[in-house]
Amino acid sequence: MTKIELGEKYQTIIKFYMKTFFLSIFLCFSGILNSFSQANTGITIHGQLVDSLSLEAIPFATAKIFSEQQKTTPLKVCATDENGYFKFESIHSGIYFLHFEFLGKNPMSVPVTIDDNKDLDLGKIRISDNARMLQEVVVSAQKSLVKVDMDKITYNMEEDPESKNNNVLEMLRKVPMVTVDGEENVQLKGSTNFKFYMNGKPSNLLSNNPKDVLRSIPANTIKNIEIITDPGAKYDAEGVTGIINIVTQNQSSLGGYTVSVNAGASSIGRYYSGAYFSLKHGKIGVTGDLNYFRMQNTKSEISTFRESFFIDNNHYLSQKGLNNLDGKFLMGYGEFSYEIDTLNLFTVNVSNRKQDLESNNNLAVLMENVRKETTYKYDQVGFTKEDEPGTTLAADYQRSFSVKDRLLTASYELYISTRDMDADTKIKGLLNFNDNWRKQFNNEASSEHTFQIDYTTPIAQIHIMETGAKFIKRINKSNSGMSVYSSPGEWTDIRSEGDKFEHIQDILAAYVGYSVKYKKWGFKVALQYTIPMGVLLSLNSGYSPPDITLQGEGMSYSFYGLSASKGLLNNTLNIRISANNLLRKNLEMHSKQRSSDFYYESFNYRPFRDFSLSISYRFGEMKSQIKKTTRGIRNDDQMQSGDMTGGSIPQVP
Repeated sequence: MTKIELGEKYQTIIKFYMKTFFLSIFLCFSGILNSFSQANTGITIHGQLVDSLSLEAIPFATAKIFSEQQKTTPLKVCATDENGYFKFESIHSGIYFLHFEFLGKNPMSVPVTIDDNKDLDLGKIRISDNARMLQEVVVSAQKSLVKVDMDKITYNMEEDPESKNNNVLEMLRKVPMVTVDGEENVQLKGSTNFKFYMNGKPSNLLSNNPKDVLRSIPANTIKNIEIITDPGAKYDAEGVTGIINIVTQNQSSLGGYTVSVNAGASSIGRYYSGAYFSLKHGKIGVTGDLNYFRMQNTKSEISTFRESFFIDNNHYLSQKGLNNLDGKFLMGYGEFSYEIDTLNLFTVNVSNRKQDLESNNNLAVLMENVRKETTYKYDQVGFTKEDEPGTTLAADYQRSFSVKDRLLTASYELYISTRDMDADTKIKGLLNFNDNWRKQFNNEASSEHTFQIDYTTPIAQIHIMETGAKFIKRINKSNSGMSVYSSPGEWTDIRSEGDKFEHIQDILAAYVGYSVKYKKWGFKVALQYTIPMGVLLSLNSGYSPPDITLQGEGMSYSFYGLSASKGLLNNTLNIRISANNLLRKNLEMHSKQRSSDFYYESFNYRPFRDFSLSISYRFGEMKSQIKKTTRGIRNDDQMQSGDMTGGSIPQVP
């Protein structure tokens, strides 16, 4: 037996045992879930919260349900919807208390007795105004899970018990206005036209591979997630639907450290590992993380068909192919902060990313005339390699004042990135098509210097004035080329005017903003189930509607996933398994377009069923808060869209 055959044999054995391992784990937890479901098939309690006088609906009020035995910790928590409706599911026979809270209203409790298996409709529940008007109120209570401000929605990650076991990508499924589809693509308000920030700044770690980075970050290192629904002038976000700002932990007043390590694997060839640390000593604070992600042998099949109505000779075009992708991603971030005194703060941070992608594809092309007779056909084999590193270095100085919310920030940021791509394509003519072999390359380099100053000051008690200025020096260069195999051992360069490119851009901008805050209000939402043994079960599902265009529509599909997590050693060690889309091994992505000239249809098949296992461990203790600058550089004037891979059909020689 040769070494190659022996290696393939070992790979087959390893894959078999991995599949058996994941299947065993899943069946075990499926049994737990099945028992849990059978034991918890209860009824639904629902109703509507309205004003006691006007009978108008009370939206986004906090609703809690308590059992008679446990009156301090709610069984479930939800928020009334925009029409004041609430619903609690899977409630069993017994005596309960419903508790409602809303700003400006008197908190109220409603006793409920359940003694049958029918859904209980409580109808309209009236809540009265709080007639006492106070100058200042101090409330000591549990923080809201979701807080709504004038220009943003904040999801408090620290108050969600699932954050101890999940990664950030999983937690985004619970954030209002954010959806994560079956392929783990993130959308904000149903659109991909948004920006990712980290600690108030654009993140190059997230800009290119958001789902890979988010999947590798433990949620317990995140303080909250802010959804900025109405970006103003300070975000330079013209045309952007919104911003998802991920705020990392500040930790709690003398010093200390904390370290988290995590690792995970998936049945469809995804592996990741990472580490996060935070250290505080006196006036100095240091935080950082390092993550590695591997995507191995990710296969997808593609099939396309095009009919050109007014061309008889080249009337029907059919393509069938297979693509195999292998990728490596290394991402790191570090931040150093120094508190000069109580009013002055200096921070420096650096982030680095590096991704290596290799793609192999095979494509069979068939062209037929209007009578279904073959015009030409050929096979195409391609190999593409991409190398894309990038580094960001930033420094911020923040000056606070004795006046609350008055802030001055001066910032500098340097961003450097390169992208090298090499492609090798061979065409084997099978009928009426010549052999062809070509090589292409593209080298890109960009650098960006940004200087920015921001000033915010309150006016009276409810007015806020913001102003700032920014200068950007941006340089982009690229060099590309193509060579064609002309004769044995000889290559011919194909040159064009666009092979070399250089663009230098100077941007000077300023903004002035004004806002009024009259009231603050918030609501709390949560959905989790805890079964015996302290195992936390989570179920997520969704539907992705088709993209509608003038010429046709894209695909639509539904997705779902089940995960179970368990915290050990006082929640310092967390183990999590998940299973997604159990009934569908592959996802068929079907799209079609039609115009007066042509009809086009494509099918893309990719792995959909997925089993994964992840482990994280945290040690150390933080006793001090690491301060972070409130404002920073945010460059959003350049809109970026998702990469689309494709190709053109070579002309008949």
